[in-house]
Amino acid sequence: SLIALFGSLLNSAIWLVFWWVFFKRFPNISEWQFVHLFTIWAVLNVALALVSVFYNVYKIPAIINEGKLECYLVRPKNALFHLLVARMQLIDLLEAAIWFISFIILKPELPAILLFLLMSAISAAVIHGFLLILGSLGFFLKSADGIGTELYNALITFSTYPNWIFRGAANWIIFTVIPAGFISYDPVQGIYNQGYFWILGSLGFGILLNVIGCIIFSRGLKYFETGNTFVLKAD
Repeated sequence: SLIALFGSLLNSAIWLVFWWVFFKRFPNISEWQFVHLFTIWAVLNVALALVSVFYNVYKIPAIINEGKLECYLVRPKNALFHLLVARMQLIDLLEAAIWFISFIILKPELPAILLFLLMSAISAAVIHGFLLILGSLGFFLKSADGIGTELYNALITFSTYPNWIFRGAANWIIFTVIPAGFISYDPVQGIYNQGYFWILGSLGFGILLNVIGCIIFSRGLKYFETGNTFVLKAD
């Protein structure tokens, strides 16, 4: 809704003001500038808006546990495709447009704009793949909904911070278990440093997550049975 959209934009604005004040007071704390932090937030919010279009990817565990998956199984293949496109929220594209326009105002250069669009799409693929994996675990874990919510919240939280605040094991975690680094650090490298290694790395990782998610979902269907029970089917 428009109220939720306004609330999301207001929350982002408050955090951006915080980072603007931070970089004004500590301009030499790193090689990053406020424009880099704004880019992180813009890429993240555009990516989230793109993912939210396929709203059911957030609801896969609930759909499985509540026995609502059957209505997608009776449709022509592929069940996952029908599940994802069954409920779409196009209103979120308005938020994506607002962030995109804001980035253009901040960085009115065609190469940067094109790279912004590319990195936003790649970040959306990473988030979507991550959600798909977490959601597909609902076939095997009754608590997948709660676990998935916590991990998703951690992903979004860590994605709003620059990677230089993480050290040691934490830096590895945000590029593996909770792949926030692919949504925060990689877009900045790709857009401002033309880091094609980071672009390709993010693209490959996003594809990998979605492939793994599709495999887990497909395997989970073998254990799913009408009435929301789980059985092991002999091959």
